Amino acid sequence: MSEKKSEIDEAEPIGGPLNLLSARSSVFAAMFHGGMQETSTRKVCIKDIKPDIFKQLFRDIYSEENAQPLYVAADMYDVDELKDKCVQFLLTCLKLENAINLMAWAHVHAVDSLKEAALAFVASHGKEICKQDDWERLIKNYPDLCLLATRSMWK
Repeated sequence: MSEKKSEIDEAEPIGGPLNLLSARSSVFAAMFHGGMQETSTRKVCIKDIKPDIFKQLFRDIYSEENAQPLYVAADMYDVDELKDKCVQFLLTCLKLENAINLMAWAHVHAVDSLKEAALAFVASHGKEICKQDDWERLIKNYPDLCLLATRSMWK
């Protein structure tokens, strides 16, 4: 019978954009921007977590797809702190490619802070936003929200 390896392979690199990682985690933010060794080396040696577990954490840090269903679950079970974390994460994910969908999702789930941020984003990028296929779907599926977004573009 072979014995399972209990040591963690420290040489296995896992990488990603440091600014995004720092925005998602106060611990990584302190490491990369707080004058610690990692600030200059831009590398962190993770010794206390197995690589597959850390990879899953890393994927979750970068996954906006998980934040929406996680918010719904947290809302269902009234876990306000987790809801706030999901919203804060989604606010950092706002970009041209997902602004309309995030705005509609926030509208449906009554996430006012995200809806307002997405509305402001859509208003400031009106010409690009209106050219997207998602804009047509917004017109068809959420005409009231589309009207609100259109009005905010003209303010």
